Amino acid sequence: MPGGLMRAAATASMVSNARRNRAERKAIENYNDQQQQNQQQQQQSQNDQSDLTAQLEELQSLKNKGILTEEEFQAKKKQLLGI
Repeated sequence: MPGGLMRAAATASMVSNARRNRAERKAIENYNDQQQQNQQQQQQSQNDQSDLTAQLEELQSLKNKGILTEEEFQAKKKQLLGI
């Protein structure tokens, strides 16, 4: 019977290790998913900033050409900047 107890203990240890490994893999997957999401948010933020800059430059161009008045330019700029 001691051999049976040793096998049972070894099996229990393997099961415990397998559970721990699954938990560790899941934690790593969650971390990687969070990192990917953070990178996507940073990229979107950079894209939004580029779009905002382009819109402000276009407004400035329209004002310089006399298409927009100073008041129209300032109002639209405030709207774009959210102030």
